[in-house]
Amino acid sequence: MYTITWFWNQEVEDSRFRYAVIPARFKNQWVFVRQKAKATFELPGGRREPGESMLETARRELYEETGATQFSLKPIVAFMVTPSEEPAAADAPCGMLYLADILAKDPVPESSEIGENIFSDMMPAKLTYPEIQPRLFRLAASFSEYRIRKAIKGDAAAVCRLNRVSLGYDYPESETAHRLEQILLSSANLILVAEHLATGRVAGYIHLCDYECTYSDSLKNILAIAVDPADQGRELGRRLLAAGEKWARDTGASGIRLVSGANRKDAHQFYLSCGYCLRKEQKNFVKLF
Repeated sequence: MYTITWFWNQEVEDSRFRYAVIPARFKNQWVFVRQKAKATFELPGGRREPGESMLETARRELYEETGATQFSLKPIVAFMVTPSEEPAAADAPCGMLYLADILAKDPVPESSEIGENIFSDMMPAKLTYPEIQPRLFRLAASFSEYRIRKAIKGDAAAVCRLNRVSLGYDYPESETAHRLEQILLSSANLILVAEHLATGRVAGYIHLCDYECTYSDSLKNILAIAVDPADQGRELGRRLLAAGEKWARDTGASGIRLVSGANRKDAHQFYLSCGYCLRKEQKNFVKLF
């Protein structure tokens, strides 16, 4: 088993970057490659050569493995893959994940180690790295299909629905709209939504706010994070969390805190996988008027 550590909003020393992985689309299908010496498929990518920047590595590997001659290339995130049972070294090698949209391509160069390209809407069954590349692919596919943006007043109905189906809060839509409008006026709050690019449908959201107290440095508090059950498994929660963390860093917060219900075991594992640690067990009290 392997652990993938994502370096969202974090600087990684250039010397640690050793390879690029480049999920790529061509004519609305994903491109998968098979090396001549293998019977399994993988995402385009390869090792960095001396003197190259990571962007140069990604551009070269994309051409050598797919024949791409015209393409857009978007960096997504740096990452590290380590055996789950071993602690990661501070200088462990890292990769860079990119997303490519191929506009024009030639046949794969004859000198390439790649023997075949196939095109599909999903990953092939026979993979060279079955424990790793599906996770990289899901994240790249998420960036291809969804965007993260600031919430607007018109998102009230979607937020109300997400509160109901994902968090179990049955709060009236009219009241949700009123509360959302007020919150959006406050610089102490940030609400981001995950929007499906093809339909404009809001598939998830995160709400953070300032957390100021006398016994801690300034923090941001996650009040809610929700993803529609129909869109789960597409890395939207991870992306929303990363975008919230960027806001926290950019505004000078020392970190992020949150409270999660004792019965939300899957959510607890998600936060742990994102680098959060459990500090203490709590009871949640409220007195309504």
